[in-house]
Amino acid sequence: MISSTQNESLSQNIRNLTCPYASSWVHVQGPGGNTSAKDGNHMIIKASGFTFDDVCENAGVVILRVDEILKLLFRSINEQLQDSKHSISYLSKSDLRASMEVEFHAVLGKYVLHTHNVYVNILTCSKACELLLAQMFPNLDYIFIPFVTPGLPLAKCIYNHQLSGKKVRVFFLKNHGIIVHGETIDEVHALYSFVQTTIIQSLNLDVQHSHFSHTIKLGVYQFNQFTHGLNFENLSFLTQKILVPDQSIFFRGKMSDSDDTKDIFISFPNQTVIVQGSKKYQYAVYDMLRMIFYILAQHKKLKLETDYISNLDVNLLHGLQAEKYRQSLL
Repeated sequence: MISSTQNESLSQNIRNLTCPYASSWVHVQGPGGNTSAKDGNHMIIKASGFTFDDVCENAGVVILRVDEILKLLFRSINEQLQDSKHSISYLSKSDLRASMEVEFHAVLGKYVLHTHNVYVNILTCSKACELLLAQMFPNLDYIFIPFVTPGLPLAKCIYNHQLSGKKVRVFFLKNHGIIVHGETIDEVHALYSFVQTTIIQSLNLDVQHSHFSHTIKLGVYQFNQFTHGLNFENLSFLTQKILVPDQSIFFRGKMSDSDDTKDIFISFPNQTVIVQGSKKYQYAVYDMLRMIFYILAQHKKLKLETDYISNLDVNLLHGLQAEKYRQSLL
């Protein structure tokens, strides 16, 4: 069992780790990403389906045993598809599930920060990603990982890199985001900030602020509020050309320009997107729209060729039980 002192310490640590990235689209797209902190064999991690804003001492987190998570790294793919995570013992009193990426948190350092950083993803969603990273970070020890299905496949890939002896602190994930880990919170924050600042300055990016303005009506979004000056004339722009996993998870089968009963109805004549569902989902859709067009606008400005996730990988994403669970919470 975990003591009240350990619980309090873990809760404080994850709040300190997470706090700079809550309520700030400057860093993170919607609910994208997860954080964790360890105390010996115990780990606290953001719960699946929750945002950084949701994380506090008694909400949006779960506590688990690290040794039990590590056992999952050696399960077969068939067992993964059967959602073997139910076998983990949750030490916190909660019906929540840990993030679907819990395994890679277990194999990394004491503090782990993974986000779908919009500036990082300008690079990871471009075909020139590896070249740009090499040019921007000649003195940074990092690993670039081509697109791997989130969850167990990604964890096994990271675990194999750790076994190779090159225990770097930064991972760039193709069409996904960034992972930074370390033994202190300050180390993680400093590395993360260095990477983000370097990208912004190197590419002379238009820095974005507040992820939701009070002038925008929740659930009803005008095209000019998120398109960053790009033309938006075709639904396949969002449903077929997938930049990041969350885009497909949030939009596939939920979006239409002819059926206004769908969760997301796009009226091209009125230049409006209408989103039904919970407030969390409505916020998340707006963040997703803004992120997609922001990245594409920067690619156009910088003359970068955009790289999308393959249809095969998109279909694999939709087969994951963990993704279906996460969708049910939005």
